[in-house]
Amino acid sequence: MSHLLDRWTTTPRALLRSVVGGVVGEGARTTSTRPAGPFKLFDDDESDRELLGAEDGEGWGDKEGQGPLLARTLRGRTKAKVYGAVLVGAGLIVGLVAWVFVTGPRTYSRRTGTLLSDKRGHVALVYSGTARSFSDNFESAIVNLMAGCPYTVHLFFHTYSNDNRWPSGAVDSKYANYQSVNATLAYYRGYVNLDGQEVLFSDAVKGNVLEELDVGDLPKMYPEYEGVREKYNNLSDGIPVDSYYYMWRSGEQAELLRQSYMAAAGIDYKWVFRMRHDAAYHSNWWDKAFDITVYSPSHSSGISHDVTSDWGVAPTRLYDLVYSPRLSPDNALYTPFGWSYGGINDQFAAMSSKVAFDYFTRIRHLEEMIAEGYKIHAETSIRWVAEHYHLRNETRTGNVCWDVVRAVPTGEKGENGKPKIHCERKWSGVDDCLAVCPDYEGRNMKRVWRIVEGVTGNGAGGSALRLPPLEEYLSWINGFFPSSERVSTWSSSYFYYYIARERDRIKCRANDWRRDMGNQFLEVDLPFVLRSEDEEVGERYRQLLTCTGR
Repeated sequence: MSHLLDRWTTTPRALLRSVVGGVVGEGARTTSTRPAGPFKLFDDDESDRELLGAEDGEGWGDKEGQGPLLARTLRGRTKAKVYGAVLVGAGLIVGLVAWVFVTGPRTYSRRTGTLLSDKRGHVALVYSGTARSFSDNFESAIVNLMAGCPYTVHLFFHTYSNDNRWPSGAVDSKYANYQSVNATLAYYRGYVNLDGQEVLFSDAVKGNVLEELDVGDLPKMYPEYEGVREKYNNLSDGIPVDSYYYMWRSGEQAELLRQSYMAAAGIDYKWVFRMRHDAAYHSNWWDKAFDITVYSPSHSSGISHDVTSDWGVAPTRLYDLVYSPRLSPDNALYTPFGWSYGGINDQFAAMSSKVAFDYFTRIRHLEEMIAEGYKIHAETSIRWVAEHYHLRNETRTGNVCWDVVRAVPTGEKGENGKPKIHCERKWSGVDDCLAVCPDYEGRNMKRVWRIVEGVTGNGAGGSALRLPPLEEYLSWINGFFPSSERVSTWSSSYFYYYIARERDRIKCRANDWRRDMGNQFLEVDLPFVLRSEDEEVGERYRQLLTCTGR
């Protein structure tokens, strides 16, 4: 990738051309770790303005005002198109489709150059599939997978356009679901990390692609498709084989965006997460990966502050919290146990970077699965991955409380005559939540008890414990640390303090949910979640909300 490294200082448009010509590569379905191509770059195209959401010639993805940057894939005679770009470079963002670069008042520590978390390592959230209820679910991922993460988080998105059954009632566009992804990423502009630094999604999103596919494209991309469809379509529990090809291809393409970024940026990921646009999360996954306790001189002697080599290997202190590793990503696949259907749950997974490549590229091995007697099915395909690559499937130790949220019609019509919709939970993650939530709530309570005990000297336990003001806690805890390691208002306690304070309103247990509750975090003040203060950005987000009927 050396031919790319010396181009990081060029303009975004020139950089995108270098990516298109270099990283993306030639030829569809290559077995290398490079996305299929070839790609052609084109400028603002009137026929694509509906997708972009841009008006009056104003480009959303190009800071120079030259119109959106797009890449189109032409695979032989197919009509498939890809909008977006692989994003490379040290924090450099180019080519996001329908992306609003918002600059607002800085109220937190704004980083310059790299994040403090970079030295600890990186994790990747890999989103694939159709957008569905992403606009209502994304904040749950910010809270439970990003803001409490000690590592630097990168995001990769691949969305396909064959499933837009419920476009927003406020926006008459077949691309409304995909536009909602970009409007959501603009409205939730970032978060405050455990170091008190502002992380913006304009930095953290490293790949964002919409691929427009027709059923007729599949046999041209996958020579075995017709045979698989003819012989095995009736073995899919009523779900057409087409749907699995769409879904698995999306996962593969999202993974290849990640592979391309790794190659260009020269990094790897400690953890990679399989993410769904339509999944909501109700427990902090990092409370599974680590035993996270409030510092105590009697129990934390000999533990140094933020030792790079100790992260994920041995206990290390990050300001006032001690992180003792509980999970290892090596040769393991951490998934929920519910909704497994004789295989392995495909709604969420945490894994190593190496395992992620095998997980997301299983579409390349359908003929092997069939030959070995596996059913063409989402869950059984992951069981094939685990058995073929001899992976441990851990369904309890690294689980998360989750649920799938789907848009359904309310029976009413909006002003434009289209059906109103709202989001309903499928209750698909109930069994997992029943197992996860008591332990998660118990860990939160232990941290609350330690804070109360330290500040007040009162060791009495019980659910009636009340947190002291954050300033009082910081005044007490900072007495243990040298000035260079003192806890600021915006460092790690900030996240865990507010999670503990709002524990009664942030519901984990499924019996506390409402079927149509939508985004529960909208009702809770979590200052580490950064929202745009731009009124136009907020209005755009509200117009494109999937769940317009609630």
